[in-house]
Amino acid sequence: IWHTPYIIIFIYSMRLAVILTYLIRSFQTLALSPDMLIMLLHASRWLIMPDCSRWAIDRLKTLDPPLSAVDRLGFTATLPIFDADWLHPAINELVRMGPEKLSGKDMSTLGGRIVGIIRAAHSLILRERARISQSIPDVPPSSDCRPPRHQQVCVPYWTELWWNIVGRRLIDPDDPIPLSEVADLVDRSPSGELRSSCKSLYIQAWQDSTALTVEHQIIDSAIKSIVAYLRSLHMAPDEFAIPAS
Repeated sequence: IWHTPYIIIFIYSMRLAVILTYLIRSFQTLALSPDMLIMLLHASRWLIMPDCSRWAIDRLKTLDPPLSAVDRLGFTATLPIFDADWLHPAINELVRMGPEKLSGKDMSTLGGRIVGIIRAAHSLILRERARISQSIPDVPPSSDCRPPRHQQVCVPYWTELWWNIVGRRLIDPDDPIPLSEVADLVDRSPSGELRSSCKSLYIQAWQDSTALTVEHQIIDSAIKSIVAYLRSLHMAPDEFAIPAS
C-alpha cells in the first residue's frame, strides 16, 4: 500500500506530460497512439481545456486503422464524446452485425444495457427482412402487356425471380443484401419472359413501398436509445462542453 501514492503521482505525471506536449507543440502533427489520445482527453477535461479535447477527438476519428465500433462506444461510456459521426456509424454497424458476432470482451466493454438494445434492434431487423422476403410486390400489367399474358407469364416469372434473387439474399445469415441494393439487383437480373416494362413497374413498386425505410427506422431508434443511455452515464456533460468540429 505504501507505494500507491507514487503510482498515482506517476499516472498524473504521465497525463500532465501529454498536456505539456500538446501545449508546446500546439496543433502540429503529433504521433499519438489511441491510448495517449484518450489520456489527453481525460487530462483536458480535468483542466477544462475544451479546445484540446476537440483536437484529441478529431484525431481519434482519423486514426488508421480506425477504432472499432465497440471501442467507440466503450470510450463514450467514460468520456462524453457524442459527435454523430463518432457514435452513429458505430451503432449502425453493431446493430446490423448483431450480438452473435460479439466476443465476450466486446460484450463486457459495451455493457449489458447496450448489448440488449443491439440485440432487440437486430432481432427486429431480421423479423422485418423475413417478412419483406415473403412480401412480393404486385403490380397490374404494363401498357404493352396484355392482362392474360401478365397473369400467366409475368407474375409467375416475377415471383420466381423475387424469391431466388431477392428473398433468399434478404435472409442470408452470412451475407444479407442491404435493402437499398434490392432495386439494382433486380434491374441487373435477366428478365427472361418478364416484360421489361412490367419489370420496371415492379421495381418502382418496391421503391415506393415503406420497406426501404423500416430498417433505417429501427436503427435510428437504437441510436437514440443508446445515445440517451450513454448521456445518462455522465453527471453534467454540458459542464465540459466541447466545441463543435
